[in-house]
Amino acid sequence: NERDRRRPLGLTPEGLTYVGCPCPDRFDDLRRCAQGDACGLCHSTAELLYHVDFFRKRLCHQAQRCPRGRLCAFAHSRDELLVPYFGEAVEANPSEEFIAFKFKTEWCPVGGLHDWENCVYAHTYRDWRRHPSLGYSSHPCPDWARSVASSASELGYSKRCR
Repeated sequence: NERDRRRPLGLTPEGLTYVGCPCPDRFDDLRRCAQGDACGLCHSTAELLYHVDFFRKRLCHQAQRCPRGRLCAFAHSRDELLVPYFGEAVEANPSEEFIAFKFKTEWCPVGGLHDWENCVYAHTYRDWRRHPSLGYSSHPCPDWARSVASSASELGYSKRCR
């Protein structure tokens, strides 16, 4: 069916053939995108979930009971995650050093509902902090607010501020 169809994701001199963002003209419906397969945005949930920006970057909330098995776009164990993550022991009992230097410096890979307040990972940009080794200033970065308002949520710090 057309909703499950995925275009091949290729690399061009300008970058990927399409980015991991939904197309406003056609996403999971039968409307036509004027650009067709040349569109630089995702046309379906399948294209979005299996895009390199999302694939196996979060844990599956169904884990062992997942009906999709190896074909699932989510990781079924921490070993399958394609993003940095902290160990379970550190997550359960973070040290003062961890809180000072690593707390909320990585995006949350945990799938499903959980307690964001007590999670050691960041969930939104209000929650996220850059790694302290980058340094902090008492003056706000003039590029930050503009980049948060107009860029993808997973855009890294180095691409948000100059």
